[in-house]
Amino acid sequence: MNKRDFLNLLMRNTAKGDPLKGLFKDAKGQFRVDPVHCPPEGGTFTNYTGEKFPFPGFPDQEKVNLVAGAKRLIPMGINMMSSIIGSLRQNEDPHRWCKTSRELYRIFNIMIEREKDEGLKKKFTDLRDAVCLFLEYDDAYRFRFQAAFQNLNISEIKMTEADRFWASRMDFDFEGKEDSIKKHGKPGDSQK
Repeated sequence: MNKRDFLNLLMRNTAKGDPLKGLFKDAKGQFRVDPVHCPPEGGTFTNYTGEKFPFPGFPDQEKVNLVAGAKRLIPMGINMMSSIIGSLRQNEDPHRWCKTSRELYRIFNIMIEREKDEGLKKKFTDLRDAVCLFLEYDDAYRFRFQAAFQNLNISEIKMTEADRFWASRMDFDFEGKEDSIKKHGKPGDSQK
């Protein structure tokens, strides 16, 4: 089976209601995925017919479904941690925390403020509190976290023009979103 046949098979078996489904086929049911390439420097890029940029990654449906199942467990874990630390967080002043916890708290707040979905805002708030309090009061993890993350290359995380294009279809705000939409439209616009 060649790559195109495999992708066709994969896309035909896409779950109903999957938000990625419109990316695989256009309104006429025509297959939209062109070559998938993996450059020598790393990464995987999926080209979609008519789109301005290749998609950073490959939405392998089997793996997407596995991750979706695992994601359902995250709120349970956060809720458990949240209930355990609930009384602790009511009496906390993040301004008095160590610099690591304060910086993570600040970054989580940016993410929370930009989110439009109230349910996700609540999840991110609970996650913020759990992570920050965990690192604030367990220095063995905090110091290991700091030792590893001080090597983070922030330029590898910054959104590229292609990232902004693909993220523009999602319901949260980020720097450059409106400019990206004005300049490139949103994914799927060429299929309308």
